[in-house]
Amino acid sequence: MTRSIIVPLDTKLESEVALDVATKLAREQDAAIYLFSVIEAPFELAVWLRAKETIDAWAERNIEVDAYLTSVAERIVEANPELRVETLVSTGHPAPEIAGFAAQQPEPLIVMAAPGRSGLERFLAGSVPAAVLHQAPCPVILVRQPREDEGVAEFVIGDFDRMLVALDGSEFAEQALAAAQVVFGGSGLTLHLVRIVETSKWFGATYYEMDYSALSLYLESELEAARIYLQQHAEKLEAAGHTVTWEARAGLVADEITEIARDQNAGLIVMATHGRTGPGRVLIGSVAERVVRQADRPVFLVNPNPAS
Repeated sequence: MTRSIIVPLDTKLESEVALDVATKLAREQDAAIYLFSVIEAPFELAVWLRAKETIDAWAERNIEVDAYLTSVAERIVEANPELRVETLVSTGHPAPEIAGFAAQQPEPLIVMAAPGRSGLERFLAGSVPAAVLHQAPCPVILVRQPREDEGVAEFVIGDFDRMLVALDGSEFAEQALAAAQVVFGGSGLTLHLVRIVETSKWFGATYYEMDYSALSLYLESELEAARIYLQQHAEKLEAAGHTVTWEARAGLVADEITEIARDQNAGLIVMATHGRTGPGRVLIGSVAERVVRQADRPVFLVNPNPAS
């Protein structure tokens, strides 16, 4: 279970797409909601605040952001009087402030908006959601509002105890499954386990002659290994009191995951990230990025090795 749901907001309406998911979670888990906003400033805050005009601008922005968070909190409580909602304004760099605040809360979970398809380039270059995923000491649920031209009728907020869990055979990926059980319950979940054998690296390699009979043998071998792996995990999870189904497929990993999530009416897509940093670059893992961009439902992400 989770006791603290942190919702980063930046006074833009786009960031509020996470609120419906956060309030539903808070009602179901009797958790407190923390609406958290960061006034971005250099790490050298003391030097930055020496100039009077800077102090005045910061104070004005602080009042503006505090008023905004208060109005959002009042709106949530009016619709959900049983919920406890607190507001906090911090100053600094958003990702470390958000991750640092989460680390101080009991049993935290971060729920935040993700950029849409048009924000992909910024996401890859190191957006706040990607940086939070890299640093957060807890799972992060990303919520993306689909655009009208994507052919998606609406964002799905279903039953959170009904999950699609994406596995790749590694202990790294399995940690997302473990984290989901901690947050949503060690028994009684409805889990659909999937493992996708990636084919794009084969079918995209047209610069040399392909031996398709060998490819067919390879795919069948990988799929059989995936089936054995999923069956073993399903048996363990069933013994723990969960309802479990599973399937192995070949194809484009992100496409298959999002399609299966829709077919299974999953309330959450659960997966691990492979976050890493480089010069001016923060990634959450190419598969996770594509899933977040394509998903019409919340994506529960875990970085098993968060940055300190």
